[in-house]
Amino acid sequence: MLQYCIMFRASDFDSFVILLTAENVGTKTIAKNTDDSGLLRTSKAPSIVSINDTHIFLKLPSRSCSTGHNLSIDLEIKVSPNSIRFSCTGKVIKLTSISKDMDLITLELMQFEVTEWQEILSIFDRRQREVLDFLDKAVGW
Repeated sequence: MLQYCIMFRASDFDSFVILLTAENVGTKTIAKNTDDSGLLRTSKAPSIVSINDTHIFLKLPSRSCSTGHNLSIDLEIKVSPNSIRFSCTGKVIKLTSISKDMDLITLELMQFEVTEWQEILSIFDRRQREVLDFLDKAVGW
């Protein structure tokens, strides 16, 4: 009789979806990672690279903003079956061109609801722990 064990489950790869809108408060330039029908875009789409207690590190289309500009950020994080929304305003404190089409920016959070941000941080932290647990099981890391 053939016996096997399941090493991977499809649910191991479940994650969350982040809908992101960044608006330059001064120029009203808007960058979104969804198209007009609400589908996620991949080409030249803004994305979150990393977060910490007081900053969001974003990839944005080139010329969306400059150092010193204020951005309004709206996030919707879809974690099945729930959805969490977060809005903030921040100041661009660093901008690095990473390609002809994209910039990496450091946004210092200025106006935001601390308890909502703590919830966002816990979602990212939980997902990071899930990935590390998966790697530990998959490769004995």
